[in-house]
Amino acid sequence: MRPTFIALVLTASVAAQAAPPKASVRLDRALVELERSPSDSQTLRRVLDLSHAAGGLEQLVKRYQDRALAKPSLPIPRLILGHLRRASGDCASATESYRAAAERDLKMAAPHLGIAECAMVAERWSDAAAAFRVAADRERNTQRKIDVLEQLVRAALQAEQDAVAQAAFIQLVAVSPQKQLVRIHHAQALERSGRLKLAL
Repeated sequence: MRPTFIALVLTASVAAQAAPPKASVRLDRALVELERSPSDSQTLRRVLDLSHAAGGLEQLVKRYQDRALAKPSLPIPRLILGHLRRASGDCASATESYRAAAERDLKMAAPHLGIAECAMVAERWSDAAAAFRVAADRERNTQRKIDVLEQLVRAALQAEQDAVAQAAFIQLVAVSPQKQLVRIHHAQALERSGRLKLAL
């Protein structure tokens, strides 16, 4: 017996419901999550991975350029635009976007972290240390604050700013639950940078 037209439609409908969502739909969902939590590196990575199957990173950059222009007072579109530009390798434009986001939200740590990471890529250690200091002061999440302080210590040592590195280390010990491990890692970093006396 041949299947009826209704049976064929119902079968196609069930199959469509069972199929995984298209890459563009999954990308949109990931972007909603990223806008809620723009400091979440795992969500950012998922956005970047999905962008390749949903028009490419360049198209996503254009999308957030348009969003930033459409909503000039909001920091999040500019922050995400900074993430996307940095992922594309354009750290100069990413830094501009991060600065624009920072100007629109004076309490947010993420734009300063982005500025610092771009400066690290260019080996501008003093600029990186300055931005990490601001990010550390504004970060409220304990684990992320620990991560930022660790990066601040490294950048300050590279910039030969021993006092800044030492102050960051003191903060790091204060907030870290693994104080002894922090001290060991700091001593190893000092030794690698040729500042063994500070480690003793």
